[in-house]
Order: sequence, then C-alpha cells, then structure tokens
Amino acid sequence: MTEPLEAWDDLTARIYADTDFSPGGREVALALGWVIHRDPGKGGWRKAAEILGADRVYRDRPRIWQALAEDIPFYDPGNYHYYGGSCEGPRLRAYKPRRDASSDRCLVSDHHPHLGDCRYPVVHGDLSSFLGIERDQSVCGAHATVSVTEYDPVTGWERLRWFCSRHKERAREVQAQLRAALPNPPPPIPNRGGVLPRYFKTDWEATYAMAVKQGSHLPGVPYMWEPPYYGVCRDDWPVPGKTAIPRKPRLTVVS
Repeated sequence: MTEPLEAWDDLTARIYADTDFSPGGREVALALGWVIHRDPGKGGWRKAAEILGADRVYRDRPRIWQALAEDIPFYDPGNYHYYGGSCEGPRLRAYKPRRDASSDRCLVSDHHPHLGDCRYPVVHGDLSSFLGIERDQSVCGAHATVSVTEYDPVTGWERLRWFCSRHKERAREVQAQLRAALPNPPPPIPNRGGVLPRYFKTDWEATYAMAVKQGSHLPGVPYMWEPPYYGVCRDDWPVPGKTAIPRKPRLTVVS
C-alpha cells in the first residue's frame, strides 16, 4: 500500500507534468490531492474550498468555483468576439494597392507656407509585397462582416467563412451548399477543460453544472452548459488524426 506522503508526491508530479491543465484546474487538483492524501477525512470539497480561499474578484464567493470554471469541458469555437474577416468572394475588378492618405501630408508642419522645404513620408508600395506575401488576385479580400458557418464533418468544429456587403448573394449560395452537404453536423468534440476527471472520481456532471452557475460572470464560461456528447473526461474524447487512446491516470475518489 502506498504511503500517504508517497501518494501525494506522485499525484503532485503528475499534476504539474500535465500540460492540459488550466491554471485554475491545477489549483483545484492540488487542493483535492492535499485533502485526500495529507489531510484525509470527510468533506473533501469543503476542505479544498477552504484551502483555495475567496474569489479574487467577488470576495463573497469561494475561489474554488472560479477555478473549477476553467476546467469545464465544452467546445469553444473561439469566435465569440470576432470583428469581421477578409472577404472570400470573387474579385470584381483588378486589385490596386491603396495609397495611404497620410503619405500626402507634410511632416514639417500643417501650416503652409513654412520655413524650409516640405518633407513627405516615403511610400514603399503595398505592405503585402513588402512582407513578401502574395495577395490572392482571385478573391475580393475586402473587410467582411457577413459570416457563414462551416462545420467539419468529422470533428463538428466550426469555421467562419467571410463575405463583404457586395457579396451577400454569394454568402447565401455558400450557406445553402454547406447545409445541403451536411444537414446534420456531428456533435463537436470538446477542446477545453475536462482534465480533473483524469485524476479524481466524483459526480463531475453535477459539479461542472454548479461551476457554470457560480462562474457565469467570468469570461470564457458558457452561459448554458450540457455535458458533452463524448463525456466530461478529456481522455474519452476522440483525437482527430490519431488512433491511440492516452493512458488514463489512476483515479482517486473525492467524497
């Protein structure tokens, strides 16, 4: 039988070596590990909450909920705060680099005439050519605010395709084509959280649901949450492009 100190050292080493942990999730794991192996007894969650102390933003709430919220398993498409994109509609006319209006502004003074000769910014041409980037002459490339969501048929992950106001009709055509090709996208594979169930066994669905409720004021926490189709543990999620299933660490029951 492993001694409590040896078990604590082993668990701590595995937690710190696990790069999938969020900072908050690692805090919870270390607190639970300490309670289980160094201060065993009833009320593991309550003792872990006492160790982590108060919330760093709302002092009337325990820190453990804020930390747990960082390990909530869900799919984050990463496009909640987008500001548009580059239009991928067909180009309507040949591309010509725009001349910056500031290039015609005198660097010496806004008041003319002035002493000495005027000096103007040196223009080196299109920034894309300056950076060695080949601009695609077949697409519009203008700033776009109309988006069409494309779903991956394997992972269910989202990709936004952008169109400007001049290509709204093209956006509707692409949307119709995508819906016809994949009318029922598969459930998305989660890409966030789900690390704590690797190490501890408890009712994680209920625990995460409470973390969502308590941490709904935090950035990155979903307002509405349901257990992922593939489960709450990251080790149970399919890995795109890989067939090997990662070895699951030993579980420890949390009372």
